[in-house]
Amino acid sequence: VFQDYSLLPELTALENVMKNPKHPVVAIVGGAKVSSKLSLLKKLVQQVDVLIPGGGIANTLLKARGFEIGQSLYEPDLIEEARNLLEFAKTFGCEIPLPSDVVVGKYFGETCPAFNKNLNQIANDDLIFDIGPETIHRYIEKINQAQTIIWNGPVGVFEFPQFAYGTRALAIAI
Repeated sequence: VFQDYSLLPELTALENVMKNPKHPVVAIVGGAKVSSKLSLLKKLVQQVDVLIPGGGIANTLLKARGFEIGQSLYEPDLIEEARNLLEFAKTFGCEIPLPSDVVVGKYFGETCPAFNKNLNQIANDDLIFDIGPETIHRYIEKINQAQTIIWNGPVGVFEFPQFAYGTRALAIAI
């Protein structure tokens, strides 16, 4: 029996919101791993109008759509599951907007320089660490239309200021 009591308040709050949400509902789900959130994502696409992915989840979805993501964190074993999720979402009318531009670096560190790039500019040695300004703008438009917002996890490496802008901008919009 699963008994993680630290999650109980969050799950109870989520359950209460999802019983009778005001539409449109926007869910933002970020973080490193798709595998730990795959069942949540499948459930959400059945209930929300827009699912905004971030972090390694977005990278895995981008890779599933055929985009080059350099050396970015993603889960290669879940590419097929990610493709299935994107198709599954369509059957429920759930939009999953993917980043069109990103902020990249060459290494994971506080002093790493940050560069904005469109997806077609990603180099083999780039690491995607945040969403770019165009993507932020598109996501904020979705947030501004929302009547209910659910948020779980950052959309970038918020621990470093040069890669925290996306997460901060979405938080400010909310």
